[in-house]
Amino acid sequence: MSSVVGLDGKPIVMQQPDKDLLSIQQEMLETIDRVDEYCKNRGRLGGLDWGMQSLNKAFDGLNPGLILVAGSPNTGKSAFCLQVAWNVALANQNIIPGERPNKAYSLYFSLDDNVTELLPRIIAMDQDIPINVVKAPAKYEDERPDLVARRAAGINALKRALPYFKMLDSTQGTSIEFIEEQIRRHHLELQSRDEAYKLVVFIDNFHDITVDQISFRDNANAKFEHISNELSRICTQYDIPIICTAELRKLNGARRPIVDDVKESGKIAYEAKAILLCYNEVGIKGESANIYFVRAEQEFASFKQPVLEVKVGKNKYSSYKGRMFYYFYPEKSQLREVNEADQSRFMQMII
Repeated sequence: MSSVVGLDGKPIVMQQPDKDLLSIQQEMLETIDRVDEYCKNRGRLGGLDWGMQSLNKAFDGLNPGLILVAGSPNTGKSAFCLQVAWNVALANQNIIPGERPNKAYSLYFSLDDNVTELLPRIIAMDQDIPINVVKAPAKYEDERPDLVARRAAGINALKRALPYFKMLDSTQGTSIEFIEEQIRRHHLELQSRDEAYKLVVFIDNFHDITVDQISFRDNANAKFEHISNELSRICTQYDIPIICTAELRKLNGARRPIVDDVKESGKIAYEAKAILLCYNEVGIKGESANIYFVRAEQEFASFKQPVLEVKVGKNKYSSYKGRMFYYFYPEKSQLREVNEADQSRFMQMII
């Protein structure tokens, strides 16, 4: 037996070739040792930190594989995906003594909105200020210099996040080939700097991904089947999570979505290790909604405020198949986990 030192400074015991084993048996022994070491190094959560307690609990941390976040337009799924990307980057920078160091790097592909639209949302979300303050600070300099100062703090926060957060938009590319090349490039550069870096990829959205090298003519099913296969392969090849928003088929009425409602759901639903189904009753029913919250601010107090429901429709990471709720602040592109009392109350209203 021999030992080498791992990233956490502890010795890793490696099996020496056993003369009594056939080469095919020795290969399996080495595979067992490698998987054992991989599992030991995953940490107490079993993966990276989502930056949200509800998601950590549902999935035992953030682990490699394709994860879909599906919902109708304007439900809040893109805001959810953007906030998760930012939270994951921030939550995985502290090294826990006695554990293998993991540093998450969030690579965000926006195939719909451009960075001019999205970066202000991150600043607003991070600093708890309206997006309009970030987009047009000159309008607020006289009346709300405090908000403008927080905007400046948000700009600095984005710059400090250079080691662990990056955003690309559709002006740079939308194809699966472009996405894979960027993943490969970022993976290699990060690993050359520090092997503790773990790449986490976000794509908004799946149905905007194009294909350069193959023509599918008008066969959308074949196109999205190919993209699903490619995303699944990339997850496996680079051992990374890919979190991807997805559209739903047009729903009749205001019912809550199910997995089969995901647009071109066959292959993508099969390849996904988890599917999160988003629903926003206020966004659909307005003042007739039953699931909402009330804000203290005078300008919002007279209107029902949206709650984003996230139902786990598929989960190959754990046995959890429940529903999570988040207070949604659209003007800040911000989500906050609901308290236990509201979680229980909302669940009772759905059951």
